[in-house]
Amino acid sequence: MEKRSRKLLQRFRLPNPGAIVHLLVVEALVNVGWWMVTRWFVSDDFVHDLGFLVLSVAALFAVAWYLTSKKRKDVIPVHQKGNEFVKDAWIRFHLYGDERTPERLEIENVWRWYYLRLIAIGVDKKAGVKEQLLQTVFFLTFDRPVKIGTLEISSPDFKLPRYEVKDFSSRSAIVVFSGPLPTGTLEMRVRQ
Repeated sequence: MEKRSRKLLQRFRLPNPGAIVHLLVVEALVNVGWWMVTRWFVSDDFVHDLGFLVLSVAALFAVAWYLTSKKRKDVIPVHQKGNEFVKDAWIRFHLYGDERTPERLEIENVWRWYYLRLIAIGVDKKAGVKEQLLQTVFFLTFDRPVKIGTLEISSPDFKLPRYEVKDFSSRSAIVVFSGPLPTGTLEMRVRQ
């Protein structure tokens, strides 16, 4: 039974979620329009409800046909060529040690990255002193999926502050540093 359901799932393609929402909105508008038009012209409630039901079923069949159609351009194949796993990915930054966004020096198989500084200000009630907590977060999205191995974080210029890898998968990684990052070079590398 499991093999049969796997084969069935592999035959279908994953639809773009935006297309599904678009079709459902169009179906809802058509149904509401049909309901309003038939309300004006049909006095019998039975005929009106029957027409509404027939149109709804026809619209659902149209949506189901569209979602399973193999000629659509807005689908992502389940086994798409080019989705093979690669061995590594890396990115190297130059950090300025202040509020500026790091400069990307070198990159391999990283589609997108994002740098975020989180600043929390608290007050110590006993001492009456304001304290500032800073966390630096790097979000990485890999261009092609990587074989999950080790995410190495290093710097030839400075001792790394305490950090934690919050998320690491074949498609992305999130790294959080506690405290500010000093001036220098920072490298993040995925290896087997």
